[in-house]
Amino acid sequence: MLSFVIQECECLCLFSAFFNKDALFAFNYAREFIVKDVNNAKLWNLFNTIITSNTEDTRHNKFLMRLTTRHPDNVPMGILNGHNTLLSGTYKYSLGEYMNVFKVDRRNPIIPLMLGITFVHMACQKFSARKHSLVIQVSWF
Repeated sequence: MLSFVIQECECLCLFSAFFNKDALFAFNYAREFIVKDVNNAKLWNLFNTIITSNTEDTRHNKFLMRLTTRHPDNVPMGILNGHNTLLSGTYKYSLGEYMNVFKVDRRNPIIPLMLGITFVHMACQKFSARKHSLVIQVSWF
């Protein structure tokens, strides 16, 4: 019973930190919750909301990369890693992340969409040698 009360208090602290725009505490509480339950989709949605509300902070990148080594087949974590590498401009890494997630979950429609967007970004680069083949690969997804 006591652990349930402690968990409820931590959850209330997380929400109060988020709504008071204290990204540091909200991130730390969300990180603790995710480490305890990696496969909870609601926690990943909450974590994504917290990290997108504070766009200046990039600590979540290191946290996700460390957690990926322990749970390589986690779909939400792979999608977030793909998004992070896509935003940083490393399209080959994002392509690798999205392909790893696509191998695990072929029924998720966001993954082929992000693969197509990544191929389009790669084709639009200035020094891309195979622009035509990259555009052709977009239609496969």
